[in-house]
Amino acid sequence: MVPLFCVVIAGLCGLVVSAPAPEETEFYTTKYDHVDVEMILNNRRLVNYYTACMLSQGPCPPEGLELKSKCV
Repeated sequence: MVPLFCVVIAGLCGLVVSAPAPEETEFYTTKYDHVDVEMILNNRRLVNYYTACMLSQGPCPPEGLELKSKCV
């Protein structure tokens, strides 16, 4: 469970990384700034949900789809 937990943490941290916008230099997207990462990591059900999403073993919320697109 610990290695999988580390994958989820690393993935959620990757939510803030994005490619620069065409006309402006931007280091990360603010689209998902409202996501409470600590709340997700402190909730076993949500960790399992996002883990299944990352492993393509379950449905993905919009945040999960964004994360997967940045990790692949």
